Amino acid sequence: MTKHRVEKNNIPLKAYMRADSHSQCFVINDNGIEHELVSKEMFWGVSEDDNNRLYLDYKKVSGRQLNVRRGIYATDPSRELNEQECDNWLEKNMLDIQTDNIIVVQGYAGTGKSTLLNYVINNYQETEACYIDICEEWSYEKESYLFFTSALNQFIKYLDKVFSLESKKRNKVWNRFISLLSVDYASVFDGDLNNLAEIFKGLKRTNNWKNLKGRVRLKLDALYSERVEKSNRPNNINWYSRGQTQLIVSLIILIISAMHLEKESNNEKFLLIFDNLDIITNPAIPSENIVSLWGTINNYIKFKSKHHTMSHEQLPNIGILISVRKALYSHITSHLPDLEMNIGYDKEYIQVCDISNLYASQKIIEHRINYWLTNGENLDDSTKDKLIQLSQLASIHSKNSIVYQDNTNIDGLNIHINLDAFFNHNYRAFVNAFSELLEKNDYSDFIKKDLSKTSKSKNWQKISTLIYCLSLLYRNSNVWSSLGFGCEYHDTCDFPTTLNRLLLNCLYYSRLGFYLRTKESVKMDLPDNEFLSLDYLVNKFSKNTFIKVHIENDIELNKKSYLSASNNTNILITERLSEMCARNPSAVTANAVGYNSEDDELWRRPLFFVGGIKLDHTAISKQEISDAFRGALVNNNGKNIKFLITDEGMILIRDIVANFEFYSARYSKKELSKPLHHVVTQTEVNDLITPVFEAIKKCIDKHKIFMDDYTKNYNISINEYLGEQFHARTYPKFEKSEYGKHTLMEGSFRPQLHIVRVIYSHIHYFNYTKNYIFMSSLENKSEICKALTNWINEYLELYKNNFYEWIAKTNYNSDNNVYDRLIPLVKQQIDHPEQNINICLRKKRVPKK
Repeated sequence: MTKHRVEKNNIPLKAYMRADSHSQCFVINDNGIEHELVSKEMFWGVSEDDNNRLYLDYKKVSGRQLNVRRGIYATDPSRELNEQECDNWLEKNMLDIQTDNIIVVQGYAGTGKSTLLNYVINNYQETEACYIDICEEWSYEKESYLFFTSALNQFIKYLDKVFSLESKKRNKVWNRFISLLSVDYASVFDGDLNNLAEIFKGLKRTNNWKNLKGRVRLKLDALYSERVEKSNRPNNINWYSRGQTQLIVSLIILIISAMHLEKESNNEKFLLIFDNLDIITNPAIPSENIVSLWGTINNYIKFKSKHHTMSHEQLPNIGILISVRKALYSHITSHLPDLEMNIGYDKEYIQVCDISNLYASQKIIEHRINYWLTNGENLDDSTKDKLIQLSQLASIHSKNSIVYQDNTNIDGLNIHINLDAFFNHNYRAFVNAFSELLEKNDYSDFIKKDLSKTSKSKNWQKISTLIYCLSLLYRNSNVWSSLGFGCEYHDTCDFPTTLNRLLLNCLYYSRLGFYLRTKESVKMDLPDNEFLSLDYLVNKFSKNTFIKVHIENDIELNKKSYLSASNNTNILITERLSEMCARNPSAVTANAVGYNSEDDELWRRPLFFVGGIKLDHTAISKQEISDAFRGALVNNNGKNIKFLITDEGMILIRDIVANFEFYSARYSKKELSKPLHHVVTQTEVNDLITPVFEAIKKCIDKHKIFMDDYTKNYNISINEYLGEQFHARTYPKFEKSEYGKHTLMEGSFRPQLHIVRVIYSHIHYFNYTKNYIFMSSLENKSEICKALTNWINEYLELYKNNFYEWIAKTNYNSDNNVYDRLIPLVKQQIDHPEQNINICLRKKRVPKK
């Protein structure tokens, strides 16, 4: 647990928002007296046991959602459960287990996995749940032994419970435990159980129970050490513990069963919880342990049936819960195929539960803020204002679904953004980023203007300011630079176009298209899988040449280098994919295993991969992953590596990269930069838009190079090129037919050139800014509006000169229709500057009869 000591008069905003008391805890120094800022009252519940574990009641969170699947692979069929369905599933499988099973709880970092597990524990009496936090005693050196020793310590605790009973009861439970170890059907657990029964019997020669516990532990330690020695491996990190894991967990289950049978426990259900299993960086070890626990459950079910047949006694239901990070679980599963060979474990008894959408950050923030505004008597006015602003920031929120139709009523203009998804549902990252926005003048002045208590800003203004501030924050922190979306380090960008964006567009179309395909009456040419293989992505671009940009903004010099460059596209593709999959810790703050928790909160992943390759550790560098991807291509294994875009990647591609404020934060001079709707002079309008316009012209020139090269190398027509999966997509829109079915509207979710999407997105934003300025009290508003109209005209001329003629000859003439509709409106505005013409007027649809 990281302790941050801060002075009472200088408490950072994020300290008030902590979601738990186990990570990045803030200790307040008040005149030499230290106390933790986190308190039990901040939470929706605190366990009653000695650990005082904090939990949140998920039922108090609206829009809660689970994604569950039976089986342990990401490619196994899954189903989405919402609200009451979600509650019912959790009740049956975790809160009131009705059958023996194992559940892998996965989610992004900070999603609330431990929070949920603590809530589950709170619904059980102390004797009903066994909680083992793998990360509590983690160290790199202990990894190979960590799971076994954690489970062994828990078994010893249960021995303590037995030994603390009065003499008669203690003997009964112990003898019952030995009998369960001794009978023939115990061999379904592990062949060593019978041997252990004899060893334990031999140890029990006196009534010295304290001595017995120590001797039991020594025997188990010796057995473990003997196995390690027999493994004959020089590096214990490479030694895996399936047999030992099954053995020790079986002992825990059997001693619990003995207590139950001898009425020392009235519980008919029992939970065994292994939290933070993914802290172990060698993915083969948690993979081995998942298989071990899976096998233990299967064996227990057989054991339970045989025991009931022979004795007519009913053993308790056992549930095993494991928590792992979603991005790291994909690495763990890569080791499963070898482990599953010749194993007859029943898939029926293992499920994976993705809780990424269970706890919405917005709801937790609202709870925290209400707590502090109600109970924070000593809060200064500045902190109170920041809390209110944070509340408003969190309220700029859409539905949890990856498609939200209320975002489609204005072409090209965001009025909602899913911030939970933007931060991959990482509450800590959410809070850290917004705390920085509110506490630094570079961003806070703009935030306050649109999000103060007295602000009358509309949602589109709030969203625009938010995207601008986040983009500037990420620019200053170089967060998106390695994705080719930065502006100060061009050596990480590609020429003639950004390869990362092409890859993300492919994955965006695949995931969202797959989702739309599940709806009623949609076009069946949509993807039938949300994953794309390495082979597929490489084949999409392998015939084209890409080079790294070394000469800033010089099209001709870069084009010269490009034309003479050799085609190393396959290498560059694997490099770009690895950049988006790997952890990217700071070189200064990373620890011995290359991981820093604060870094990981800021830098999350826009995609992750499953299958195909095995990693030595999950804290793997992008170079190691890139080498592994290249090796897979050489070995014809690329088809088995599957990529999936994360929720963060979806938001980045859908809502961010075409937005004017994203461009402005990248290309405008920092000292002149501000959200466009904050301008007060014509000069400011021109200063903000000019560098963006120049960047767009360069993007057009580069796109022409890429398009010509692609159509030539792949021998396809312009029509075929425009239909390619790597183009941006318009928002999906549905209409309801007379039979009540929802149909994807014609022209909806169609391919669109990225740069054309940018042009129209900016035009729409200029129009809304113009409308807003026109209604303001600024004395020079007519000049500002005139400048914005002129820029709209410049953008349309740019479209006319570069795209109109050749798009007119294709099947994708919709963009020309938009141009034809807007030009008369611009002319009308120029001719009548005293009026305000809505240049983005949408063509009204005539409902189907």
